[in-house]
Amino acid sequence: MAKYPSEEKDRFIVRMPDGMREELKTIAAKNGRSLNTEIVTRLAMSLEIDAVSDGPEASLQAMKALRDDLADRFEQRFARIEKLMEEVNRRHAVTYYPPQNIKTDEDEQ
Repeated sequence: MAKYPSEEKDRFIVRMPDGMREELKTIAAKNGRSLNTEIVTRLAMSLEIDAVSDGPEASLQAMKALRDDLADRFEQRFARIEKLMEEVNRRHAVTYYPPQNIKTDEDEQ
C-alpha cells in the first residue's frame, strides 16, 4: 500500500504552553495555512534568521528567502481579498428595473 507523502516526513511531538496552539491556529488561518505549515514556516524563518550570523552571504540568502515568503503571503492575501470583494459585489449587485405601465394622475387627464 502506498504511503501519503506526509507519512514519510519526520514527526515530532511538541508541548506548548496553554493558549499557544489556539493563537497559532488563529494566525495560521489569517495566513491561509494549516497549523502544521504555520509552525514549520515559523521554524524555518527562525533558522534563516540564525543563518544571518554566519556571514554576509548567509545573511543575503536568508533575507531573500524571507522576502520571497512575504511576497507569497501578500499575494495570497491579495487574492483572498479580491475573491471576497467579488463575492460582496455579486451578493450586493442590485439591478434597477423602472416600473412600467403605471398610470399617474396626469395620464388620466
